[in-house]
Amino acid sequence: MKKSSIVISVIAKALLKKIILVFLIVISSNLKGQNLVPNPSFEDTLNCFPGMPNIYCLLDWKDHSAPVNPALNTADLCFNTAVFFPPSSIPAFDGTKYIGIDCQPMNSEYVQVQLTQSMIAGTTYCVSFYVSVCDQTTFIAPSLGARFSVSEITSNPYTAGMSAHVQGVVPFDPTIWTKITGTYTASGG
Repeated sequence: MKKSSIVISVIAKALLKKIILVFLIVISSNLKGQNLVPNPSFEDTLNCFPGMPNIYCLLDWKDHSAPVNPALNTADLCFNTAVFFPPSSIPAFDGTKYIGIDCQPMNSEYVQVQLTQSMIAGTTYCVSFYVSVCDQTTFIAPSLGARFSVSEITSNPYTAGMSAHVQGVVPFDPTIWTKITGTYTASGG
């Protein structure tokens, strides 16, 4: 009698461990992050010229930088092996394209995108993106960040005195991508 109860106990413990393991796998698959940013690696474009992609042919993203000279200086849609001024030889972090922005106070640029769904008030979101500097940079922003708004931002956040909700320091190294990460608790929308 004692032998059978020990065997049943061992089998029950082994079965319970398997059930707990399956439960944890199911729960963890429901907890993984969801990317609310459409076209996050800037690969989706429409009507771009192969040799000179333009920010305006990038799907979902907008440029409202209003630089001093819009004909010469707006945010750029850059791609691997392209020659831009100033040049950047680092390949895209993910895919083949990335955004190039000018961070000089006189001609600062920014890009924006509408999220795929509204944020839920009181929910904390993990925010992360990768940054690098171009090869011949002489000026670098001390930090770069992301700001959230329920409406489209149509004035330059730099000159309007808006601060980023998540920001990080950009190292002065054109050979690496640096991850900027933080959390943002949404007020809704």
